[in-house]
Amino acid sequence: MKYKEEILLNGLVRYHNPVTEGGGEWMKYGLIDAIQKHGSKECYDRAYEWCSGSAPIGFAMLDQGIANHITLADKFELAVNDCNYTLVTNDITHKGEAFLSDTVAGIPDTGKWDLVVSNPPHCETVSWNMSEHHKRILGDPEWKTHEEFYANIRPRLTDDA
Repeated sequence: MKYKEEILLNGLVRYHNPVTEGGGEWMKYGLIDAIQKHGSKECYDRAYEWCSGSAPIGFAMLDQGIANHITLADKFELAVNDCNYTLVTNDITHKGEAFLSDTVAGIPDTGKWDLVVSNPPHCETVSWNMSEHHKRILGDPEWKTHEEFYANIRPRLTDDA
């Protein structure tokens, strides 16, 4: 499989396929800037990227030293494969793991997180004429994925998250 390469600011290379892109690639630095300005820590021990896709946000946080470890999860198998390929190719499997899951409950207990970031689905319903790519990325029918996230995230967080 042919991957696109994105060389991040400090040299980490993120590998991804165009079909796994959902917007995090253009919003990551704005989000990191907000975390640096308004977050409670300079560096977070364990971060979780919910609806990670190919993890542009999570890998940028690792690259910039915002997080020591990342847990990544997405419902799209190809995106999880991208994440694992990036972890292995950069020799940073000790700094992260990726899971095929669109639920918090579907992720094994790998330790509590002190930061959660995300670029989740933005719409309850999607237009019938949208591409399958956009339906997968944008749609959360009846807000079920959001509902599960909020119902299950608190026990997975550190006291200072």
